[in-house]
Amino acid sequence: MNTLRVVAKEKAIDLRRKGLSLAEISHKIDIPKNTVQGWVKRIKLTENQLDRLRKKEIECGKRGLSKALKVNKDRKIRWQESVRRRVEEFRTALSEKSDVSKLLCGTLYLCEGAKYPASRHLVFGNSDPRMIKLFLKLLRDNFFC
Repeated sequence: MNTLRVVAKEKAIDLRRKGLSLAEISHKIDIPKNTVQGWVKRIKLTENQLDRLRKKEIECGKRGLSKALKVNKDRKIRWQESVRRRVEEFRTALSEKSDVSKLLCGTLYLCEGAKYPASRHLVFGNSDPRMIKLFLKLLRDNFFC
């Protein structure tokens, strides 16, 4: 083992005996936390040191939770805006007679319509009023004058 690594290991062991967390030691000596953990795993901490680390963990957890909530909220807002933009593109494509709107109407009927050979009626099986409204709009706009 080279001398720099030996010095770093001794420093890590000394810091752990003082009650520092693995992350604190890793940050101070610029060595990966997993390596530090291997070096100091046999060192027993006092109750006061363990108590300090538990409190620090709870405090950091609270900070991390609030950060995570903010990040998730921002991500959700960006996702919603993305969906709105994409929906707007479809809205303009569906507002005119186009192959896309005919295809969507046909797809809705394939998914939700009755396909009985003896049936002479148009049956749409979805009960969601928005889906019914969309299907009827597409059907009227694209297949009837």
